[in-house]
Amino acid sequence: MRFCALIRRRVYWIISAAVVILIIYKLNSRQTLPTDFPVLRKSFIHGGKNIQYGPFISEHASKTDSNNHTVTLATHTSVNNLYRLQIISLVWNSPISVAVWAHGDLTELVELAYLLTLVCSEGRSLSISILVPTSKPHQVDVTRIDWRPILNPDGKTCSQRNLHNRFYSLRALEIGQNYARVDRLPYPNNRLRNIALKSVRTSHVLVADIDMTPSIDMDNHLMRFFHHETDNNINKAYVVPVFESKGVNTNQWNIARLLTEWQSGKVRQFYVETCPQCQGGTQYTKWIEKQTADYMEMKSRSVPYVPGWEPFIVMSVSSHPTYDERFQQFGYNRMSLICQLHMSGASFDVMDKVFLMHDGFKTEEGFHAEKDKELKENEMLYMQFRSEISLKYNTKRQC
Repeated sequence: MRFCALIRRRVYWIISAAVVILIIYKLNSRQTLPTDFPVLRKSFIHGGKNIQYGPFISEHASKTDSNNHTVTLATHTSVNNLYRLQIISLVWNSPISVAVWAHGDLTELVELAYLLTLVCSEGRSLSISILVPTSKPHQVDVTRIDWRPILNPDGKTCSQRNLHNRFYSLRALEIGQNYARVDRLPYPNNRLRNIALKSVRTSHVLVADIDMTPSIDMDNHLMRFFHHETDNNINKAYVVPVFESKGVNTNQWNIARLLTEWQSGKVRQFYVETCPQCQGGTQYTKWIEKQTADYMEMKSRSVPYVPGWEPFIVMSVSSHPTYDERFQQFGYNRMSLICQLHMSGASFDVMDKVFLMHDGFKTEEGFHAEKDKELKENEMLYMQFRSEISLKYNTKRQC
């Protein structure tokens, strides 16, 4: 009996000591935030259907000059694909604006957004906005945020390994099929694109998907091109060719590697198997023939609009329309914007020397089960959209 009582007392003191140590640790880990620390901005938007947190903005973003011919990469993503931001940052040094679709416990995501914009932007203009549906529960518990690396960063805080671990810890969802609905929530791609566009402070913008990697030095090539561009037609869309690769283990793409892998069959036109007309207007064969691995002056050439085309474009921010937010999930979301540009009288030029690369071939087997249903629903919406745009611009042009 005495032995049992002794064991109980020891267990009691061990537990008590552990509780005291935990309390001391919690008290020591708390830090009083500076008075000028950016507050967590929260706003209800879209008629109360969504809540937006942010944008979280790096210090450099507020100093960005809209007249310096710099191009911002505006992109969108779900939480489990946000890790792609780290990959893109290795080859794109100009401003980035990203909109993230999320719900549930956002505490870790908000902590990462503060860390990336306030500490680890490395002189880059970076904006992160978080969009949350009000139809699903979510929380942001600021008392659980570890402010120490944000307020007092050390040499490891912004290391590739540390950020890599933080990105991957957010991937609570398994990587599923493309556009698979999560918790029956449709992915609002066009709404996210518009949110990313709102934070752009440069003269030009490239709206691309998070799973596309820019070619090496693409941002600098574009900046020099627009600096010397003599055509003052701001209602012009500059098309960036998009390719898809399979079996090529790299995120560092230049013209030489592109041409080599094109010949080997490991690189091909984006969506060529599942929707050849979607990128067909870019005229890939002609584009490939004009490229050389040696130094080449960056040029662009005029191409006609073709129905069903949905290229990725660089455009003057002042002329870039907003995306129609009625389009969600799969199909016609980018095509509707290109149609609107065409109807409004915009022209299209395909750019040499720069491109985007999607990792993996697009195949029918890679899509989710509801893809065809969503495509049909958005096709009906697109027919209505074309009629509305035709009336708006009073034009004989067709999409």
